[in-house]
Amino acid sequence: MKKLLLLTLVILAAWTAWKQVPRILERPPEHELVVENQSHEAIERLRIMVGSQTFVKELLGSGEDASFTVRVHRDQRFEMTWQWASSNVETVWQGGHITQGPIAQRHVLSVLEGGGVIHHVERRFLE
Repeated sequence: MKKLLLLTLVILAAWTAWKQVPRILERPPEHELVVENQSHEAIERLRIMVGSQTFVKELLGSGEDASFTVRVHRDQRFEMTWQWASSNVETVWQGGHITQGPIAQRHVLSVLEGGGVIHHVERRFLE
């Protein structure tokens, strides 16, 4: 009787593991986060926080952009902080939202003159 119970438990554990393997091995899609400096001044100490991840660009010149690859295991909000090259005041922008998937997205954050930010999302097609 003990052997039958043990065999049943082993079979049940193996069946459960077999059903969960695809979910465990599945990689979340890679999202792309692009920051465009559309102002006439350089951005310093750019930080983007997505959940527990932090992405850093120390200097982003006028007209330049920076790109980061982001993977999330659940929906996450993000925020961006930076300083202008001519100021020590830190500017904070919140409002972005990255979904877990299944569709990979490209988030474009355009930093405008005076600290305004335009955020738009595009579908990202992987080759």
